[in-house]
Amino acid sequence: MCPEYNIYHTRYPQDNVQFMSKEKPQFIPLTDIKDNVSSLLSSTHICYKCEREFNIDDNIGGNCKHIGIWHSKYNDCSYLKCGFNLGKTASIGQQHWSCCYSLDRESDTCSKSGPHTFIKH
Repeated sequence: MCPEYNIYHTRYPQDNVQFMSKEKPQFIPLTDIKDNVSSLLSSTHICYKCEREFNIDDNIGGNCKHIGIWHSKYNDCSYLKCGFNLGKTASIGQQHWSCCYSLDRESDTCSKSGPHTFIKH
């Protein structure tokens, strides 16, 4: 039985055979099923985390909100981790995001973020 595609099988008990179907089996090519399902599904969704619209077919990650915190004070940083990841482009004293080490406070996308999510976890 596959209610999603309106395929229902009725089986009746038999004396010598346990169940015998009274209908001819229906075979649907896999390509038809994929085409039907993909045409019914919308490819555009709203992300649960960042509340932006995204295309599910192009959702590899790196475009969602920051997963870390903004390091605005020297005490927020781990000297080794932040110093190593900021590298030669910035010094340990500059404010930055702890996840992607971006120096732009107003940035709303993180290169280290995972894919967008449209289901609440």
